[in-house]
Amino acid sequence: EIEMRLLHKSGEYRWFYGRGQAEVGLLQLVLKAVTEPLAVTTQDFEVVRQLGWQEGDILDGILHGANNVAADIVFNTYKVGIESC
Repeated sequence: EIEMRLLHKSGEYRWFYGRGQAEVGLLQLVLKAVTEPLAVTTQDFEVVRQLGWQEGDILDGILHGANNVAADIVFNTYKVGIESC
């Protein structure tokens, strides 16, 4: 099993758990897609395909990541969960 934490810009840590290389590979692609989408290459997609992910799985992962970023933007705009405001 794999356990990773990411530091969110709010300062809190978010934990991700995976069972192996396939999950980590897809998570890395999703993170790259939502943080620097123009840097994603065909090789990045090929890596996750070689790990066993189908096109629909890859698209779902990226859509979920993008939706989480969008929700974060809305929450930050309305200062939801920000104690200092």
